[in-house]
Amino acid sequence: MVGTCPACGSEIGLGQATGLGSRATCPSCGAYLEIIGLEPLELDWAFDQPEGQLKYDYLLEENAAQW
Repeated sequence: MVGTCPACGSEIGLGQATGLGSRATCPSCGAYLEIIGLEPLELDWAFDQPEGQLKYDYLLEENAAQW
């Protein structure tokens, strides 16, 4: 399986044993990616927390309350 890095456009060889949620690092730019689609193969940036609930979002909300 081959996917395209959304950050730099390089093709990434992912092997045969990949499924939804599998993660890889782009060898060209170092982006941390996750497989989000299989037909066709689609890669996106991998996040450890749901989008909109990243740690820095909470810090921004806390700091905004002080202003």
